[in-house]
Amino acid sequence: MNEPKSQQVRTGRLLLRAFEQDDYKQIYSNWQSDPETFRYLEQSSCRDLEDSYRYCRARIPYYGIPYFFDWVIVQEDTKQPIGEFNAAYRHRTNSVNVGFCLGSKFWNNGYMSEIIPVMLQFFADAGIASAEAECHRDNTVSRHVLEKSGFTLDGFLPESKLYHYSKKLK
Repeated sequence: MNEPKSQQVRTGRLLLRAFEQDDYKQIYSNWQSDPETFRYLEQSSCRDLEDSYRYCRARIPYYGIPYFFDWVIVQEDTKQPIGEFNAAYRHRTNSVNVGFCLGSKFWNNGYMSEIIPVMLQFFADAGIASAEAECHRDNTVSRHVLEKSGFTLDGFLPESKLYHYSKKLK
């Protein structure tokens, strides 16, 4: 089996693809400059366009490396980047820990409910056994999306205010 890596993935309305250097302005305006987008995330929003430029540039050298999973989420109709989806691979357990971020002005459109099942199938097809995710306890919408996608709540990590979820893929 070939070692899996990021590649373009399509859903009904969205394209998940590699970050490109020219994305940085839209990425900054669509989510990285928006504090509301980062309300439940451990990372903070970018301070300026230069931060966003560095953010994009830092990812590009890793595409093509096996087990590097990082995508920008693009609306098919507008070709506009609206968020990101990534996964950290754990060799020891043959699992991925998934994370996602969507600009707040794109919330409530069912985009993550559309993306997550497709991406879980991508990982299952690559031979990955399970997926995990953490979600802030107050982020009820993302918790619902994970549960709707078949993730099971495993427990609460009180030191970080995160719920831990998992799902068997094969």
